Amino acid sequence: MTSGRRCGAVGIGGGIASLLSLALAGPIVAQTEVGIDMVIQVTDFSSSETFIELDNRTSLSFPAPHLRVGIFVSPRVSIEPRVGFTYASSNGTSVTTTQAVVSGYYHFPEMFGERAAFVRFGAGASILGGSAVSDTQMLVESGVGVKLPTRDRLLFRLEGFLGRAFESDMSRAATKVGASLGVSWFSGG
Repeated sequence: MTSGRRCGAVGIGGGIASLLSLALAGPIVAQTEVGIDMVIQVTDFSSSETFIELDNRTSLSFPAPHLRVGIFVSPRVSIEPRVGFTYASSNGTSVTTTQAVVSGYYHFPEMFGERAAFVRFGAGASILGGSAVSDTQMLVESGVGVKLPTRDRLLFRLEGFLGRAFESDMSRAATKVGASLGVSWFSGG
């Protein structure tokens, strides 16, 4: 691991710690947001002498590549774990991918009625396993979006995001940019 990666990880951890300290300074809000998202993203693979050249790719995941559960720790801050699972098989070879990310969200005051903008920063891992591969790739993400309430406890969520997956033993580094459209249901509070 290079010192640049360690510095990046410390910066991410420090950012999440700052969000947590900001969150704990306010009153606890017993509210949970559960949702799914449709995602379109473009992946740009980094050049590497170690790995074969891969073409950039565009992917559309529908109806949902992952499930997310956001827990509000204050009226403006939430922590949102997200997990996704995919399975692919071809010619007797199978690969599973499990992705887990934890993001800290800051929700700005409501604007234009009940619409509320947010920003997020997260970190996690993508774990590959199967008959031909076993690898863990660390990743970071950031995003900006808006929540659009439709009914009592139901809302749509639009987000643009940027992510970076770091090179690992079996996977190339990649930058991902994309957009998501999600639906969420609120419970509690």
